[in-house]
Amino acid sequence: MSDGLEVDVAVVTGAGARLLRSAEVLRQQAAETARLEFGGAHAGRDYAAKGDAVHDALGIVGVALGQWAADAESFGHAFRAAAARYSGTDANVTADVNGVQW
Repeated sequence: MSDGLEVDVAVVTGAGARLLRSAEVLRQQAAETARLEFGGAHAGRDYAAKGDAVHDALGIVGVALGQWAADAESFGHAFRAAAARYSGTDANVTADVNGVQW
């Protein structure tokens, strides 16, 4: 016999909210990274190639942060929606069981 499955709706909802807050922070950091203007011209004549490499790497980091933000937001919404569905299903089952006449 199984012990069953218990879902703590408040914990799942809270995790979703934290993911959504994290997504916003990540999105802000992606925007900050995009505003950085360092490149070959800023690095100096002897270091232009390395400056360009830093510029390119910052672009990659910005894109990765943006994708991370989008994924965190997607998961956050999914967690909150799943918690809401579970809560609704649990309430419906409880109502059905309470409606059984013995």
